[in-house]
Amino acid sequence: MDINKLIKKGQFKFEQNKGLIFTILAGTFEIAAIIAMAKQAPKAEKILIPVNKKIDELKNDIKDTEKIANNLVNVEETKKEIRKTQAQTFVKLAKTYALPVIFTGISLAFMGGSYKVMRDKEIALGAAYVALDNAYKAYRNRVKEEVGEETENKLFRDIRDKKVTRQVEDPVTGEIKEVEDMVKEAGGTGAYDFIFDAASLLFSRNGRVNYETLSNKERELTQILRSQGYIYGDTIIEILGIPKFTLSKDLLKALRVIGIIDGVDEYGRPKKVLLGINDYDGHPNEIGQELFEGAENTVWLSPNFDGVIVNEYVNHIRD
Repeated sequence: MDINKLIKKGQFKFEQNKGLIFTILAGTFEIAAIIAMAKQAPKAEKILIPVNKKIDELKNDIKDTEKIANNLVNVEETKKEIRKTQAQTFVKLAKTYALPVIFTGISLAFMGGSYKVMRDKEIALGAAYVALDNAYKAYRNRVKEEVGEETENKLFRDIRDKKVTRQVEDPVTGEIKEVEDMVKEAGGTGAYDFIFDAASLLFSRNGRVNYETLSNKERELTQILRSQGYIYGDTIIEILGIPKFTLSKDLLKALRVIGIIDGVDEYGRPKKVLLGINDYDGHPNEIGQELFEGAENTVWLSPNFDGVIVNEYVNHIRD
């Protein structure tokens, strides 16, 4: 058996589970401290009972005017005796409770170690996410430069034309007819995309109204971004009136930590909140134009998130 290999394997397992191990040890020593304190309580009581009795007697002596008048009690000496007794009692109690105190100190040390391990892991995960996110965005930008932004967006979201049949009423005869329309359908979405549809309190059956509503919300969200310096994804869906129960649990968790930080974009322009229907200047892109023309009522929104903003270290790396 290779001892070195076995030791290294053990070290690796320890490093993997160090946070959990430290937490368990912290709990164990805290329980030990409580048990030890309970065991020492009777000893402490034996120390305190006679001491309290002695101190009470000394205090009564310095209040006894007759004894003081007959020089049977020296007030200053009695006060010194009280302080001396109290100091000696404190030392005895400290020795009695030394073990529980030591256990509590060890517990706090392990608890602090556990926090540090978990904090380091959080920082490492954040850094790993930033590296991956930056690589992903750089890749998308290269594709946009190669094939154009509109084409890249279609490929990214797998947008396809889909033929649908719907019933309409003839405005002249009142006869119900079936007509065929071509609509855009997204076969896939970005990691943090979400749909704006009838589940939202702000939704309208009129595509143009939806476009105007979303454009107004972009401006409102941008004001929030600039006033507080950041905005989280869950704030965006709240402002858009999208119920949380309509989103997946994974997306909801992500929206609590991803968002946009105020500043300038890669072109040196002040940051804005964009939902994926307009360009920076507020002009509708292809998706926004189709929505404006009423070609589709619902739309997948793709906010221009910076990524995870909850971690200050990640913010520093991103800067």
